Amino acid sequence: MELIDKIPYLRFHLRTLIASFIVCILLERISGYLFSWLYQDLYDKQTKKAKKDWQCHFVAFVHSVIVILPSFYLYFYDPIGKYNIFNYHPLVGELHALSAGYFLWDSITSIHLGSVSFTLHGVACLIMMLSSFQPFLMNFGPGFLLFELSTPFVNINWFMDRVPNWKTTGYYYANGILLVLTFFLARIVLGNLMLKSMVESMVYNRFKLSTFSIAIYLTGTVILCCLNYYWFYLMIKKVKRAFLKTTKTQ
Repeated sequence: MELIDKIPYLRFHLRTLIASFIVCILLERISGYLFSWLYQDLYDKQTKKAKKDWQCHFVAFVHSVIVILPSFYLYFYDPIGKYNIFNYHPLVGELHALSAGYFLWDSITSIHLGSVSFTLHGVACLIMMLSSFQPFLMNFGPGFLLFELSTPFVNINWFMDRVPNWKTTGYYYANGILLVLTFFLARIVLGNLMLKSMVESMVYNRFKLSTFSIAIYLTGTVILCCLNYYWFYLMIKKVKRAFLKTTKTQ
């Protein structure tokens, strides 16, 4: 209850958060049966940890597909306003609660899988989503959730890398192009714009903020942006390696 008191507006969306968390668990379990049915010879031979990795990518894909459209709408509709960092809107709150349930599941799963970068990402996103219910910086949530624009292509690429006969198809290369393009635009370009906008809003409201609050939120945002740069570097490295391999075979 003490946590709820610190983020009072969460009480209006707690059911959505809990429902989202439960749905993620159910999707994880259901996807295991789905993969076993579709790719029995491939999936059933995987280790328990590898199977969980498959399931996690499926849940991440579903979450991203669900939040993209409402994030687009709320980002451009902007019901709160750029500098109104202490305001609340029920539609934004509902979107944040839905994603908070996912990021809670994602953080727990990433810890279980032993992935440092994904754990950092999940925990940072969860903290930012929950903290918005103070309310604080709720107006920036939809913009940051637009990072998910690249996630469907990330997960499709991941599955195509593992399922036989997909890596040589035109679909694989088309998805790769869309992946690099959306990742760059959503996570690098928009990410920098969101960071700039957040700094401007904090400067505008600097006399109402504690140094601690500024440090915490800027640190979390910088961590997310740095992870995006790191993942984009790995992505370009993979594309370059694939291109060189294709050139050699020709």
